[in-house]
Amino acid sequence: MVKLFLTGYPIPISKTEEILDYIKRDENVSSLWMPHSGRTDFAIQLQSKAGLFNKEWGGREFLVLDVSLDSPYLETRFEEIKARVKSIVAGGKKATVILDSFSLEKAAFIKYVFALRHDLPLGAINFLSLAFESEFFARRTQKTDMSLIYNTLVKVPYYTEEEAINWLTYEAPQESSPRSGDVNKQIYDYCGGVFGLLMNLARTVIQVGSINTALQGEQMKNTLEHLWGRFSERERLILKAIATEQRIPPYTFELAYMKEHRLITSDNKLIGTWVKGLTEKSAPIEIEVQKDSLIWNGVNLLDLFTPTEQGIIIELTKKNELSREELSKLLWGSQSQEKYSDWAIDQTISRMRKKLVMAGISEEKFRTVKGKGLKLEGVIVK
Repeated sequence: MVKLFLTGYPIPISKTEEILDYIKRDENVSSLWMPHSGRTDFAIQLQSKAGLFNKEWGGREFLVLDVSLDSPYLETRFEEIKARVKSIVAGGKKATVILDSFSLEKAAFIKYVFALRHDLPLGAINFLSLAFESEFFARRTQKTDMSLIYNTLVKVPYYTEEEAINWLTYEAPQESSPRSGDVNKQIYDYCGGVFGLLMNLARTVIQVGSINTALQGEQMKNTLEHLWGRFSERERLILKAIATEQRIPPYTFELAYMKEHRLITSDNKLIGTWVKGLTEKSAPIEIEVQKDSLIWNGVNLLDLFTPTEQGIIIELTKKNELSREELSKLLWGSQSQEKYSDWAIDQTISRMRKKLVMAGISEEKFRTVKGKGLKLEGVIVK
């Protein structure tokens, strides 16, 4: 049995053991995660071996490849890993390449990665894929040769209530005196088993002194917006429908795996109340227009966008609403009629919305008006 040490480790220990046991047997493993469940932290700790392994793991090295990188950076990083793997194997050790942010949309490049095996002894290298559940559809691999990606598939759930309370009691950041059991229960009731929320709320409570004050602060609001932006569109629609007691969209595949990951109960109830706060109408935000900048909460929003996207957001702050024809002209200039594409416009809006959400601005502020265009809502431009 592999000896493991928690040291604040985010994922359930049983899942850690399961994944590492497969790796130790030279299996290829795919693990499926939900947002803020500790996926990237897991990769970093594997690479550093911090608090995870005893000395019997000295014969294996872990290398992380972030598959979400843009192609030029991805290829550069791959070449670095390729050279490192050959060096590791030449030294008599084994290599595990961790494919962080794995997605079947990157299938062509993943095949190239797996070509590493052809130049190495059998069992010298294996792969651990860390994927968002929403971007990894096992059924697709059955119809293609991409089924070679994994021999085993492990789903990493959010914490149970018992696991969350134990983490808050023994592992989470504490004040000079430990939090009471009542406060820990309140934190869990709000966050559910979402590790990223548990960790951030526990820290914020220390800083501000009470859970109610913490939940009203900008830090937690930004954390929530960032978390929300990591869910897929279908996942968000399901969560919103449940939070507002509306009819749940017929996305049975997504609903099933969200239950498996302990985000939703078997009878379609949310675990944790944090989603309800996001579905309520948020207060207006103020954007200050300065020379060559749009300032919100100390951030220049223009830094988030490409030059073309900057033109759109600047024009939007002037007019508050842009038609699809106006968006087309901003995208393609004099060739807007020839190049017009609703799909391209929708993709641009989607990318811009994700960037704003990552910055902490609610997606409802950047609203698509069906059949018309784009509108700022609840935004005061100064």
